[in-house]
Amino acid sequence: MTDKKKQTATKMLSPFDSPDIKDPLSDNWGAKRKLSDATRLLIENLVTCSTDTETLEKMAAVISEQAELLGESPACRVALLLKRVVIMVTLRI
Repeated sequence: MTDKKKQTATKMLSPFDSPDIKDPLSDNWGAKRKLSDATRLLIENLVTCSTDTETLEKMAAVISEQAELLGESPACRVALLLKRVVIMVTLRI
């Protein structure tokens, strides 16, 4: 099988490539979608818009606070720990 055919087959079998957006499996998953949409809009506006430094600093503080709040969840702490372990094993630290 050629590389192009493999790529096409892989893309066709990917569970993330869907012509239809499915309903969220849970309220939690729905909330993650909303957060992802808001994050994408924030990044888009950050790249395409401009504002004063004071506003950007205030926004950075709020976003940092929210990121820390999300990072305090037990599931996130476990995921970060596993990520660090994988990095240490990969780098043979």
